[in-house]
Amino acid sequence: MQVVIPISRPILRSAREWSEVFAAADQKPSVLCHPIAPMSSFMVKPGDYVAILPDGSGRDDAINYQLEMYARIAGVAKHPHWGNLVKLHWFFSHGELREDVIENALGREYLETVGEKELISFHHDTYMFADRLHSTISAVTFDDSKVSLPIVDKDTWLVRDNKGFSRSFSFEDPKRESYIAHINNDRICHPFCEGVYKLPTRNSAPVILRWCLSCKKWYHQEHCQVSNAIEPTLLKPDANRPTQPETMEEAQEMYDTKKVKFTPADWELWQRLSILPIQRGHTGVTYLLSFELLVSKIRSQDHQFGCPPDVQDFLLQSIVTANHLKANPHEFLAMFNAWRPQDLYECPVCQKDI
Repeated sequence: MQVVIPISRPILRSAREWSEVFAAADQKPSVLCHPIAPMSSFMVKPGDYVAILPDGSGRDDAINYQLEMYARIAGVAKHPHWGNLVKLHWFFSHGELREDVIENALGREYLETVGEKELISFHHDTYMFADRLHSTISAVTFDDSKVSLPIVDKDTWLVRDNKGFSRSFSFEDPKRESYIAHINNDRICHPFCEGVYKLPTRNSAPVILRWCLSCKKWYHQEHCQVSNAIEPTLLKPDANRPTQPETMEEAQEMYDTKKVKFTPADWELWQRLSILPIQRGHTGVTYLLSFELLVSKIRSQDHQFGCPPDVQDFLLQSIVTANHLKANPHEFLAMFNAWRPQDLYECPVCQKDI
């Protein structure tokens, strides 16, 4: 029996060839990936985070066959000859970078703060066949110096979009592995400590921060004095904010006479919610849980409009979670409604209550 060996198509051999092929392809909003069985096919789009496993062609793939690498989809396209293609922005995971290959002191300092579930941006993009992708992963981006972190769970990867590394090349030794950090942010809690934010690891609990509305800066709770205040320092209500009741009796009267739409029970709940501190990290939770965006929205609502007609509906519409948690916000709303902060603190700079 004669065996017919098909003529193989040429392969893409350089970054330039990949770039040219991707540029000539039809850019798509999403493409389908067909990973190796038993994995099911899945769609990817720009912004998705993905895992890639060794494909068996690399020198160390036999040893590191389960080593996952991580990337964010920067673009997707369909080529008439090469099929579905993806452009990838790469990341390092915890433990992949060593201190001895980091050139700048700022980078070594950042490396010490990297969390167990953190992805470190690597300023380097490549291209790949979509079918090489193994799976999508759950990740959120945030700026650790601002109010920006959505609600996550223990399986969510964290990406600090204001920090990253790029390869540093040496003319004397081009093969030398070295990286330089690019960090663009205001230091937290500065100058009362080093101003860096350490994400939780397997051996460390989340660091608890409080946000000062006046300074617009995060401070480590441990560097703040406990305050005797019963509520944080808030912005003065907007001049056009509707009249709000001052007591339960007044709330009942205004509701009965249809001056307000919220019930007295809603008003009472709102009084508690509107004075919650803006906090990142919670005692007793091993991952980086934060209701900072939700509390910030509550403060904004209270400043401009006061109590909403239906407080629970407002919370449901305002809660911000990682994408994979959006189908079940009630679990986190229950955690939020049960949250009772023990103390307020004084901002170490302006002495406002936070």
